[in-house]
Amino acid sequence: MKLYASHVLNKLGETDRDQRRQWLSDIVDILGDLHVDPSNRLGIHSVDIAFHGDLIVAFTEPDEAIRLVDAGTIELTLRDKTTILIPTAPVVEQGTISHLRYLVKTRTQAGVSHLQVIQLLQAEGYNVVHTEMEAYESNSKKHSINANGMTLYLRFGSIEEALNMRDTQYLEGYEIRLWHKGRFECTKCGQKGHKADRHDEIEDQKRRSALKRNAFKQRRRAK
Repeated sequence: MKLYASHVLNKLGETDRDQRRQWLSDIVDILGDLHVDPSNRLGIHSVDIAFHGDLIVAFTEPDEAIRLVDAGTIELTLRDKTTILIPTAPVVEQGTISHLRYLVKTRTQAGVSHLQVIQLLQAEGYNVVHTEMEAYESNSKKHSINANGMTLYLRFGSIEEALNMRDTQYLEGYEIRLWHKGRFECTKCGQKGHKADRHDEIEDQKRRSALKRNAFKQRRRAK
């Protein structure tokens, strides 16, 4: 399972590299404490730090990982008693798209609130599992206003269903444009989800992921 710890770190505001490392270290420590606790209630097997500061958590049994992925978040209490919610998602290979945590963005639009957009998508049958609002804070830090729009994560039954999501919705006469990877179609391979200028990069990521997976299987057989 993947823990998007980077989402928490990005909301810390003006923090230096050492402070961000300390926060990440605290999160890893809490997961480690859960691992060594006699009850090990989450059944954690190991924790690895991934790109951007996200965490890859392996479990002794798949059921707990599935439960936390379905929940969409995990709640952790740090040593200073701060409680944080970290988004969860299944681990997918680099270069592939997760239909269980599919990123969709929409910009702020006069006359339509973000809550209305969420309710519209839910009414259309979409499963919205997580939302994030981008805000601008004044220099005096007295006022915070929404800016740049909203990021949503939706859950679909398949990658094809996610990529074929409509990118335009209508609400009370307003047109709501949604950005997601299904809007792109590669002219090299004909697949949705990326443009031609990223085709070679994505194929290289897939090859490297396959090599890592095969190397892991060989190490398992050698034991």
